[in-house]
Amino acid sequence: MLRTASVFAGGLNGQAFVLGDAGCMVSDLSIAAGGDFIFGPTTWNGAPAGAVETVSGGTGRILGAVIRAGAFSEDEIDRLIRFARACGAGPLSEINPWQPQALGAGVVDLSRLDLAYTDTAGTLLAQPGQAVAALRDGNGAVVATQATSAARQTYGRHPASGIRNRAKRSADVGSAVAWPETNVANGITCTKAGSGIDTDGLPFVLYDVVGTATAVSFFSIVSPDLTRSAALSGQTWTGSYLVQRVSGAAPGNAQTGVRIDVRGETAPNSETEATFGEPVAPATETLRTISRTLDNAATNQVRANLAIRVENGDTVDFRVKIKALQFEQGGVRSVYQAALSEFDISEAGQRSVYYLKPDGIDDWMSFATRLPQRTVHAAAIVNRNRVSGADVLRFCRGPVVIQSRAWRGRAHGRQCKQRGF
Repeated sequence: MLRTASVFAGGLNGQAFVLGDAGCMVSDLSIAAGGDFIFGPTTWNGAPAGAVETVSGGTGRILGAVIRAGAFSEDEIDRLIRFARACGAGPLSEINPWQPQALGAGVVDLSRLDLAYTDTAGTLLAQPGQAVAALRDGNGAVVATQATSAARQTYGRHPASGIRNRAKRSADVGSAVAWPETNVANGITCTKAGSGIDTDGLPFVLYDVVGTATAVSFFSIVSPDLTRSAALSGQTWTGSYLVQRVSGAAPGNAQTGVRIDVRGETAPNSETEATFGEPVAPATETLRTISRTLDNAATNQVRANLAIRVENGDTVDFRVKIKALQFEQGGVRSVYQAALSEFDISEAGQRSVYYLKPDGIDDWMSFATRLPQRTVHAAAIVNRNRVSGADVLRFCRGPVVIQSRAWRGRAHGRQCKQRGF
């Protein structure tokens, strides 16, 4: 990351982000045209006295610097600090897991969609859930590629707090796959009347429910496949949503309305146990939750079933709003997470973690050029071992600090290699 004096033949006025044994510092920097840039424990041209000594902890050992014309933005400084943590610098050794971010050559910022391509023609990534064919660094140079479509990893994001909402695509309210358009059964017609983001920032769907039921009418709104998750006996799972009858008369039967169930299974639609919620169609917005502690030893998966139910003989004509569906492990509803897909999950107030997910079989990327024959500082490049389920870390010479769900440690001075942990 150090630039030599020859690069600045015309001079430079800006700032430097310096990383050393004692941490990091941002300093003003002024280099005269053709002037010297002395990088070490003594002085910089135009830099405040003692800046280098401060970040070196008195040792004179500097790990690297990023220099730019003008001033760093707060966002740029934040990203550089994250990269410093990933490099294990002094008191900054607590790493931001799996999100190395910085600026400049050779460093990929996965939070920027404009630095990833979905094909070899250079089509920019539009959203999480797409396969990545190439990655560019902060200078726009392609640093990693995969020409084979079947071997491309999937781009994703999730909150730094982790993934809780297992109702995949529940926030994709405009989708006819996630939220069906219509259903006619036993004299009752349910029609999707609208969708969007409410004034409180939560996604919602509107359904019109009309007709006279000739038998119990049951319309499963969300596909079971979109909520199904691996589970174990003894776990507690909770389904929850906000509901309101926004127009029309109240149902004449207490068993008519919107309800959610939690069901244990051994295979899709091979049900072992269930807890059923009470149907409701309240005139004011109401949070409804239902929980079940799985108690069948054979249960190995769980799902939520959200449905509109109309009791036999009931005549109805109302519109209902369903909002912020969530399905999660635990006995209470937690802070809502918007799941547009299994690869695109966000949470208000939480930083997003961006990643590339391999299929565990043959997904990989190759560097566009060979790594330089010098010391480099690298954040972790991680794949999942398809046999052991362990994290596979690829790294090169230089300090690397890694953190995963299963292992945490620091490796120094190793040659480029692959290790499983």
